[in-house]
Amino acid sequence: MSNSKKILLLFLALLLVGAIWFYRNWRQEEFSPTKENMTSIKLGNTNQPLYLKAKVWGVAGSHEEIVLSQSDSSG
Repeated sequence: MSNSKKILLLFLALLLVGAIWFYRNWRQEEFSPTKENMTSIKLGNTNQPLYLKAKVWGVAGSHEEIVLSQSDSSG
């Protein structure tokens, strides 16, 4: 086997090992934890409160979801 083929084979093996390591370590849930907050709001004389839910996730917290609803379910 020539020297250039050995170098190419070594490079491809290192590339494969690096890709597997990257996929296993960077795809974990704890890398970008989700933060959820829920607050109930009572308006006037109504007996049914409104619920304000905020959810933030992403590496830099750049994904946000804010929901105003009459239900306190986490769905």
